[in-house]
Amino acid sequence: MRVNKVTVLLLVVAATVLACGARSDLDVSGSSSGSMEEVREIVVPAASGPPAGEYFTTMGATPTGITLHPGDQIDFLSATGLATYGSDGTACGPMPQTDPSGMTRYENGMPVCPGKVDSSSVDHGYIGALLFGVDCGGQGSVAGWAPVWGSAYLMTLSVYQGCTGQLFLLYNDDPGQYGNNAGDYTATIESIPAGP
Repeated sequence: MRVNKVTVLLLVVAATVLACGARSDLDVSGSSSGSMEEVREIVVPAASGPPAGEYFTTMGATPTGITLHPGDQIDFLSATGLATYGSDGTACGPMPQTDPSGMTRYENGMPVCPGKVDSSSVDHGYIGALLFGVDCGGQGSVAGWAPVWGSAYLMTLSVYQGCTGQLFLLYNDDPGQYGNNAGDYTATIESIPAGP
């Protein structure tokens, strides 16, 4: 039998699916048996975001119901979906779509252009990137928004090093420009409280 890279990849994916399916300690409904870990699936609408001039508010952001404490482990298990941010008058199509990384633009689900970096966006990065922020002490604001992938707020082993507060998610766009957006992302998040 000839084994190629595709065959090996399919075998690895199949083994991972079987291994994950065999875990009895996780329940995606939010409860688990024998541990404090929790898995939640959060839908983040692209059309909901902060008003013009507001970069650090949680207004329009999606609350996750997860309260983080320093030392907690947080893992973004997946983020999926395509969303649009409106027309930008480029060769990327009349209504370019983005994925949760924001690093690629799509037309009808097919990649057509690199992502669009916008210095006026909430985190001054890729439009359409899935962002997270923590509302320290329930004040209705975050110290800053960061992309889920490659974030300075998450350290090795995804150990959270910030303040205590609720985790919020947000589609990155210019504040006040969310009205022409459509679609959403779905993020699956696992949180494990720090040990005693």
